Amino acid sequence: MNEWPCYLLTEVDKIRVWARRYSANVPDCCPLCKGQYSYHDNMNLIGDFDFPYKKYEYEDWNAFLESIRPPATDPIWPTNCKCGAALVHSDLQERGGQMFAHRLQMRSDNGELTTIQEAPPGALWYAWWMRSDDSGYSWDWTNQTEPPLMCKTPGGDWNIDSRASNCTMKEDRLHRCWIRHGTPPMITVDKNGFTCGAGAGSILSGNWHGFLRNGKLVL
Repeated sequence: MNEWPCYLLTEVDKIRVWARRYSANVPDCCPLCKGQYSYHDNMNLIGDFDFPYKKYEYEDWNAFLESIRPPATDPIWPTNCKCGAALVHSDLQERGGQMFAHRLQMRSDNGELTTIQEAPPGALWYAWWMRSDDSGYSWDWTNQTEPPLMCKTPGGDWNIDSRASNCTMKEDRLHRCWIRHGTPPMITVDKNGFTCGAGAGSILSGNWHGFLRNGKLVL
């Protein structure tokens, strides 16, 4: 596949909930855990639930999650890691395990509900939680008026409004390393505007290198 159409994600008044278990302090973690963590891990979907969305506030759904917690004996709690290794019982699992949740988002292209973590490449969303405090945002630019626009590429998440690692104007807080044109999801990202000398408008995300043009991620 050489192109991925973009679509905008918008938060809705629902959360997706899982029953999670993990085994901590595993010296040689399995390949399926990608070697990123020192533990085995797995979770099973419980379902989607109504939960009010609060913009510009961090989610606080612990009390609700506890109210729907399955019994510790419920088979919804996983007993093995995705790699097959047994999940060792811990103090956390005395009540079954960890209640795990993500906010659901609606796709602009087909109306389907997904989470940011589960969304396929092409997803765009505004990361309003990238705040430093109530008086400002943890952004690189003093003239930015909206939250950073994120993009899920085939290689991982990309902050379109971030500063490039090879930015040639590191002291400047007015330019953009990537210039975006249009209204999400129909946008193009390039170097046409007040920018630095970093790159040619492409993005290297994980092992994927490409462009965002006319609302599509392309090689």
